[in-house]
Amino acid sequence: YNGNIDMDNCCYIMIDNEHYTVITEAKKTDFKDVKTKRGEMYMDFEARPVLSLKYYATDEKRVIHPLRDTICVAYYRDYKTTDWKKKVFTTNNTERSALQFMEFMRKQARDGKHYNVFAHNGANFDYYLLLSVMKDWQIEQSKITTRGLSLICINYCSHCFKDTCCFLTNSLDNLCKNYKVKNPKKTEFVLRGETLTSKNLCFYKPNLDFDDFMNLQITEPDYWFEYVDYCYYDCVSLSQVWGTFCQSMNTVLQEMSNKVPNATTALMSKCKVMNNITVGGLAKKMLEALNSKNSKFMFYQKFIGKDESKYQFIKLFKRGGISHCNQAGKHNESVVSFDITSQYPSAMIYMKIPAGNSEWVEEYDPKLYGYYRIKNLTLKGKKFRPIAYSCGGESLNWSKNWKEEDELYVGSELLKYMLKIEPFEFEVVEGLVSNSYVKGEQLFGAYVNTLFAEKAKEDVYKSNKDDRYNPAYREVIKLLLNSVSGKLVEDPDRFKTLKVVAQDNAKNTMNGCGVSMERNEESKMNKWIGAGYCVYDYSKILL
Repeated sequence: YNGNIDMDNCCYIMIDNEHYTVITEAKKTDFKDVKTKRGEMYMDFEARPVLSLKYYATDEKRVIHPLRDTICVAYYRDYKTTDWKKKVFTTNNTERSALQFMEFMRKQARDGKHYNVFAHNGANFDYYLLLSVMKDWQIEQSKITTRGLSLICINYCSHCFKDTCCFLTNSLDNLCKNYKVKNPKKTEFVLRGETLTSKNLCFYKPNLDFDDFMNLQITEPDYWFEYVDYCYYDCVSLSQVWGTFCQSMNTVLQEMSNKVPNATTALMSKCKVMNNITVGGLAKKMLEALNSKNSKFMFYQKFIGKDESKYQFIKLFKRGGISHCNQAGKHNESVVSFDITSQYPSAMIYMKIPAGNSEWVEEYDPKLYGYYRIKNLTLKGKKFRPIAYSCGGESLNWSKNWKEEDELYVGSELLKYMLKIEPFEFEVVEGLVSNSYVKGEQLFGAYVNTLFAEKAKEDVYKSNKDDRYNPAYREVIKLLLNSVSGKLVEDPDRFKTLKVVAQDNAKNTMNGCGVSMERNEESKMNKWIGAGYCVYDYSKILL
């Protein structure tokens, strides 16, 4: 029963299979997350706008119609079984499909069946539909992890909901093609002799209001069959993509274990896909596992240690993840775009990272390694600039000439490079430096070189048309090479957990329930921040 029970002032009678039972005692069931063995489930919603309801955008020009779920399809199997099941929930006059699905998940939990649940782009769509039907006590008993406005993980009734887009950023259609799955996403349908695209199917008869569209179950059953089947195939294809991705990840972990045997235990226990929420987090854990017994990594960490002021200082050096240079002025010639293969992974191998005990300074010393906040630049911009003027909260300004009061955050290696190509004068406001460094390869070599070697092997297989070529495995390797750099400079405070609070104290409400975003207890100082900044510095030098 989902309502409130007041045993002091009311009497309750339960009707069950035509039997009447007087309720003498009632208690709230606690479905908070517990460790359990889970099966796997893939789910997908279809939705339509409610044309009879409308809102106006902030510019008061665009009309917005709220979306409401029409159907929800679940494709699942229980723990240690191979028997896949299908369940379709359809919105009716009394209950939305999202509510029916959540009731089903609660019943499964009561029966001792729990699942890892996956939806592609669930964090920004499907899971919001689920949240919209959850009651305040359900939200209270759930652990909801957010990244910005994305619901990247929900633990509800010991079910764990994750978004596959947090690992595989491509569209489901492209993933099916790249991974060459057996049952790819459906993109075309034949209805009464006419071929429809998936877009035509989802936005079929767009002038129909929500209730009229739902009535197509009766008036156009052939269309409704294709509509449900489209949603079902999204779940099936996602299950095959995810299964292939997990198998490829296990192969990568095994290869890294072969290169660094003393990291095997950490790799296999902490770096399984299901132990992580995002591919960046997974890549970072792999790095930490490979460096868990690395003396060079310990030496690198001494630079910041546990000093919060040093950590906050280095955080200021992040200036966007794009390596870019600019030559101001009018260009009469063609402008050509180009790409450097594996630019960030290459930087991880060849860069120098400040390490060892650090100290604060007020003067520049080219023999030291670290980070400088400088001002009073005389850089005239006659040559390419690897840096740009930055004002907090604004886009980087590549055309602005420096003024005396302008300040800039620059790493020591990039500063040496700039002075080499165009000598200029500047004043150090403050610096954090050491007389030591570690080479990037000493921290990232096991990770990057293993992936490079595996990627090269797959490229040979592909060029020779060898049956051993595995396009999915190559995609995973490329994904891991590209995803780790951003994680190195990420602020752990971005990840917060949504928690229920008293409405009187709440700054935000959800479904009429007071909520707050609280920093995760496990969030700590990002020990990779210095190395992450050096990746961007060296990639600018490389460019």
